[in-house]
Amino acid sequence: LPNGLTLEVPITIDSGSNADFVGMQFIKQHRIALLPATLPLNVVTVDGRKLLGGQVVQQTPPMLLKIGNHREVISFNVTQLSDTPIVLGMSWLDRHSPSLAWYQRQLTFGSSYCAQHCIQTGQEEEGQEEGQQLHLGMVQ
Repeated sequence: LPNGLTLEVPITIDSGSNADFVGMQFIKQHRIALLPATLPLNVVTVDGRKLLGGQVVQQTPPMLLKIGNHREVISFNVTQLSDTPIVLGMSWLDRHSPSLAWYQRQLTFGSSYCAQHCIQTGQEEEGQEEGQQLHLGMVQ
């Protein structure tokens, strides 16, 4: 986060969502500065209705996201979310192709993409700058 704080935040994996989102309430609570969206989105709910907040026109600056030893820099689209601060959608699932142990609510990253770009050993982590960091540790 901009203040250097690391947070453990519950996330929702949503294969019905085409993009990755963060809730406006979370943004306000943690005073995260926003940027104009690279590509504004028209969001439609599962039953075909347009999202109440209208078009998504803001995104977060790039943040470091960690799930175990999996690390990546990601920007989230900002919208109103009800029960969860973070939604990782199909764009994220397609890129990382994680395996999910449903009962344990645990993700495993075995894709070649993650092996090349995201998985870090303890030695690699020690030398990294922390910067803006969002530590996600739970799957709902």
